[in-house]
This record gives sequence, C-alpha cells and structure tokens, in this order.
Amino acid sequence: MKQAVVFDLGNVLVRFSPDFFLNKIFTDQKVIEACKKLYFTDLWNQFDQGLVTKEDLIEIGLKTYPNYRLEFEKMFASWFAYVQPIPSSMDVLETLKQRGVSIYFLSNIPKDCFDYFKKNYAWFKADKGVFSFAEKLCKPDLKIYQLLIDRYQLKPEDCVFVDDRLENIEAAKQLGFSVVHCTDVTKLSEELYEKIK
Repeated sequence: MKQAVVFDLGNVLVRFSPDFFLNKIFTDQKVIEACKKLYFTDLWNQFDQGLVTKEDLIEIGLKTYPNYRLEFEKMFASWFAYVQPIPSSMDVLETLKQRGVSIYFLSNIPKDCFDYFKKNYAWFKADKGVFSFAEKLCKPDLKIYQLLIDRYQLKPEDCVFVDDRLENIEAAKQLGFSVVHCTDVTKLSEELYEKIK
C-alpha cells in the first residue's frame, strides 16, 4: 500500500475557475473580459510564484484600464473566497485519513489564497506541503517536487501524486511518483484507491 498521497489543490481538491468567480464578483461583462484578458495569463503564474503581489497586478491593470481601480481592487480582495472545496474530494481526504495514509500538498498558489485556506479550512494543513509563492518556484519545475521530497523525507515510489495538469503529472513521473491525472473529480476516488491498494 502507498504510504502517502501528494495533492495539487486547484481543480483537484478545490474548484479554481476564473469564469465562475468573476461572474460571482461582477455583473458587467466588460469588466469580466478585462480581468480575464489581463490576469489569467502568465501574470497569474507570476502571482502564484510570489514574483508579483496583488498590488503590483492592480497597477499593471491600470496601465491598460485606468478607470477600473475599484473593480480590480474588488476582485483581488475576494476571488479566493470562491475557490471552494469540492465535496467529493473532501470525502476522499477523509477516507484516506481514516486509512492512515499521510497527505501532503504541492500547489501553485498565491499567498492570498493560501492564507484564506489556512484560516478557513480545517482540512488544509499548511505545514504538510510545499507552496509556490513561498518557494518562488512553480510546477512543473522539478526543483519544487524535490523540495517536497527532501523536506518531508518522502520516497516517491511510496507516494501517489495527484494533479489536473498533464505537465505536472509528467514531471512527477520523472521523479518516480505513482500518479493520478485528475481530469474528472468524480472519478478521483476510484482512480486513487486503485493506486494506493
């Protein structure tokens, strides 16, 4: 039996959908399109990696849309509250816990979202993972996987790594992890339990 499962967060354990939260925050489609065009590009990767702050991103946005300060401030003040746990994935976490399987997180995540999870979600163990904003590294860079391995003295061959992005899965395989490519969260339990038998 595998001794540990390493989870990505976005679209594995929690729902990360810019379309969803932008439509919750705004009703003006022009604002929604401006946010999507500006931020959900390489800029978001830099945000995940801790290379830019939300204040930086607001100022960058204002260079293109100088009248949208209040809108950009509103988005960055609240978007993370809409990155909500996926109920079926929470059931998987609980089952693994009952089976005595150790759980770790390896996530590309901005500090604002990390802080929100740490404050609001009991299942989120901030001291059991490696997070991009803190390390200035993002998956699929092998260095961030190696940090996880070294920090927690993990043996990749004894672990299952779960992620929704193929490039992150391929990186984990290079280091010897057993993997689950989570493209449908409703099938996560079936695919994962098969791996940890």
